[in-house]
Amino acid sequence: DRDDGPHFVKTFMEVDTPEDWHNWLQRVMIPVFYDSLSPTAAPSKSGPIGMNINVGALRVRMLRVKDNSCTVNKDFYLDNYTQRCWADFTLDDMQDTRIPFPSINTTAQNLTDADYFNYTDGCSYRGQNTQGWYGRYPCGGYLQDFAANISFDEALGLAKRLQTENFIDHDAARFIVVEFFTYNPSLDIFTSGRMFHEITSGGGWIPTRRFKSFTVWGP
Repeated sequence: DRDDGPHFVKTFMEVDTPEDWHNWLQRVMIPVFYDSLSPTAAPSKSGPIGMNINVGALRVRMLRVKDNSCTVNKDFYLDNYTQRCWADFTLDDMQDTRIPFPSINTTAQNLTDADYFNYTDGCSYRGQNTQGWYGRYPCGGYLQDFAANISFDEALGLAKRLQTENFIDHDAARFIVVEFFTYNPSLDIFTSGRMFHEITSGGGWIPTRRFKSFTVWGP
């Protein structure tokens, strides 16, 4: 009964809803990066000859637009009906304020940053902007890091929390990316991975996978 294997029927390129993406993260990415056969143990830094080793955290980053960032022609709905609207992604319409978890009572006292999704300006630590098919996206966003030294169960718990707290909003989310680094000791090569979806205002999901291998020292 454990969610410990890649039992997912859709590939990354076929994901087209928030539910699909959360299932892909929990049933494909987390089992790839963490040892589901030893679910409570911290991951080993060594592996079989020829295998890649994870370097650093697995990062999930999301960008979204503000509520009511566009308008709907009033000819399409009744006068007494309010229609909300979320625009395609632009820097002017991007949301960068913290978002409370749906499970949190926002009227309660002593709320902390741990009760919110907090926007981080990734450009402050030399992050890179991303050029997609549909737009250009800044290096910041709402982040969830999966540390390299946590167990499979801990990583899966974080992934499930993202789904429970509606990390990818059906209406407002416009960009979701998974970023990571690996190292192959046999070849002495690092690889950066960036797998992202652009989400249009009409609900379309545009997938892209980018990998770059490089050496740290070389001629």
